[in-house]
Amino acid sequence: MGIHESQSLFNELIIGSNHNFWKKQYPYFQECAQGTFDDISFPIFYRSLNQTKASLIRIEADSLTYPLHIIIRYEIEKTIFNEEIDVAQLPAIWNQKYEEYFGICPKNDLEGILQDVHWAGASFGYFLSYALGYMYAAQLLHALEQDMSIDEVLASNNYFPIKEWMRKHIHQYGASRKPTQLIFDATKEELNPRYLIDYMKKIYFSVYQV
Repeated sequence: MGIHESQSLFNELIIGSNHNFWKKQYPYFQECAQGTFDDISFPIFYRSLNQTKASLIRIEADSLTYPLHIIIRYEIEKTIFNEEIDVAQLPAIWNQKYEEYFGICPKNDLEGILQDVHWAGASFGYFLSYALGYMYAAQLLHALEQDMSIDEVLASNNYFPIKEWMRKHIHQYGASRKPTQLIFDATKEELNPRYLIDYMKKIYFSVYQV
């Protein structure tokens, strides 16, 4: 499922945060918005799009703080399966971790521990696939850029080279290969979180003019 998530996150976050993609598409976006963004310049729009701040709801989190939401859930899951806590303690532990990691605390369980359906649906262990997928996506981006400039492709009218690269290195194999083999074959190395860190620095150092 980490590979599965890597493909959606590649499109949603990697391409969806790309400066050239939005510079190319912003006029069309303004047209679709029917005047709402006509007085917003592209630089302001792009910086606002990648604004980062502490938040309570995982699915509404920005791409920089999103992994922290996953870390919290993963740490809680470990304590559950190691039988280190009682289920009745979970809401308080959840709130404590949000206070520790984000400096904010849910007002109720709806914006706290009950916001995800994963545990209620018995999908324990799934949250980690989001973090793995994000790391896979960043590493795939690094490998892809050895063959082409993604900035140049996204500034053009033809995104097919990106799709074809993914088809060749990932999609054609389906579930016939394990994630470790897929990533190694596609990128020539094992999973390396450094690429995600470097990617985030590139995006947010630019947005915040660091």
